[in-house]
Amino acid sequence: MTNTFPPTYKLILKHLLPKGFLKVLDLGCGVGAAAEVLNKGKIHQFFGVDIYEPYLKICRRSGFYKKVTKADLRNINFNKKSFDVVILFQVIEHLNKKDAKKLIRKAVSVATKAVLISVPNGHCDQGVYDGNIYNKHKSTWNAADFKKMGFKVYGQGLKIIYGSRSYEGRIGASWWQKIVVPLSIILLPLVLIFPEIAVQLIGVKYLGGASK
Repeated sequence: MTNTFPPTYKLILKHLLPKGFLKVLDLGCGVGAAAEVLNKGKIHQFFGVDIYEPYLKICRRSGFYKKVTKADLRNINFNKKSFDVVILFQVIEHLNKKDAKKLIRKAVSVATKAVLISVPNGHCDQGVYDGNIYNKHKSTWNAADFKKMGFKVYGQGLKIIYGSRSYEGRIGASWWQKIVVPLSIILLPLVLIFPEIAVQLIGVKYLGGASK
């Protein structure tokens, strides 16, 4: 499995996870990049859901998931408060805004400790790839959208550096790894405080008295 998360993403996500979590519902798990970062020691119980079977096969082989399920996120249902943490990493931009907000409400009802969401800040060009029609972006999000839903918002990557293309399309470039990634680490404190200038947003909502 090739992890497509920028290094700064890993630092932020690990810091934001609540204490004492065990069961994680990974909605739109894709190839399992989130579980690879957050469940490296395989001490947590990750449950993945995605609509694209080739991605689910990768997740099953990875060993980071207790179970993965093929399903359309627009139609899923889980028992309330049945997972400690629900994550939607690079997912909601693939749905229209109405369906995405409905999914977020479901995520909040399912989680007992926290919901974490990552999404491009504003417009981000991405079409079909890997033969997966669901990879196309359908909605645009900003920090205000998440604040209205009660999420604390952080930024990742300075937008003026990253531009409006998806990160995944550039990770193979050596100049990108040598120049932009280190620069993003240096500028991390700035975009954490001012997410509006970041290329990516990370929203977190703690529930039931949970905290980071």
